[in-house]
Amino acid sequence: MVISLFISSLLEAVKKFVKTVCTSMFRDERGVLEPHADLLSVALAVIGFMVLAALMSQTYLGYEDRSFALENYESASLLAKNLAEAPVLKAETSSLLSAAALDELSGP
Repeated sequence: MVISLFISSLLEAVKKFVKTVCTSMFRDERGVLEPHADLLSVALAVIGFMVLAALMSQTYLGYEDRSFALENYESASLLAKNLAEAPVLKAETSSLLSAAALDELSGP
């Protein structure tokens, strides 16, 4: 009997405490921080997206520059190979190009 009275009074005290805590929690304006946490999350997401976009654009621009340089290198290599194989431009004694023949082709 004494134990049941003690348990019931303990339950009443717990209910009263929980009710006081819940009402003070919902009426206290100092604890409202949820919108600020959302702003921080959105700011981090936007910063991450901007960093990703910058990396993607730099990667694309670097690829474009390298492919342009490779095309020019291939063209210059093909031109040099064709000039080296032309018998008109060869020097008399070796497989080098003749500077005099190149000057005649370039004109005045």
